[in-house]
Amino acid sequence: MVDEIAPKYAKRPGGYTRIIKIEPRKR
Repeated sequence: MVDEIAPKYAKRPGGYTRIIKIEPRKR
């Protein structure tokens, strides 16, 4: 799931860090 969103946020600085924080909450 993260692999699909990662590329979009990878272009933004600090975007990837947000996904890591949101991922645990979805689980």
